[in-house]
Parts: sequence; C-alpha cells; structure tokens
Amino acid sequence: MMRSVTPEKMITSFNDAVSTRVSKKTLTKIEDPLNDLLTKAFSGSASQKGSEITFSMTGGNYFAIAVAGKHQGSLWSSDLCKAFTDLYVGPKAVSSGARDAIVSGISDMINA
Repeated sequence: MMRSVTPEKMITSFNDAVSTRVSKKTLTKIEDPLNDLLTKAFSGSASQKGSEITFSMTGGNYFAIAVAGKHQGSLWSSDLCKAFTDLYVGPKAVSSGARDAIVSGISDMINA
C-alpha cells in the first residue's frame, strides 16, 4: 500500500470484497472474528503510507495477517482462504497488477 487510509476504510473495503465471495452462512460465521482480526491488524501503523501488510495462508484453511513482520492474528477458515485467493488471483481480481505479480512469484518459486 502506498497511501495512507483510515483503518475503517481498510476494514470496510476488505469486508466488502470478501462478502461477495463467500456464502451468507459463512459470512455470518466468520464476520465477528474477521472484524476483530482486521481491527487489530489495521489499527495504528498499518494504515500509514509505506506500511508492509502481509496476508498468509497455510494449508488452505489458516489465514493470518502480519504488519511490519509482526503477527497480528489469524483465523481458521477454508472459505476465507478461498475468498482471499479469489480476491487477488481470481477472474475478478481487485488488481490485475497484483494478480500478475503473485502468479509470477509462484512461478518463480516452483521453477527455482
């Protein structure tokens, strides 16, 4: 992220993008824990220009967020992991540049 935005804007944008990629049942199940995680992760320095925010997934069901290399929290949800993957590499990715960079990075790792 190369601009400063409010934590509320970051949380709303993330939730809006995820909510269209999971079922209503799943959203109801993960909504509160996800909001808690996002609030913790995006408060403070995370919303400042130049902040490094790392989203990671392990095993297709463990979603975690780190800010400046410091673990902020995690959530067990295969549906959230699928939604997040679709958010960045799916056919309606939020950024074609990010999608291309992710695909290139994965290709580099596989071919290393």
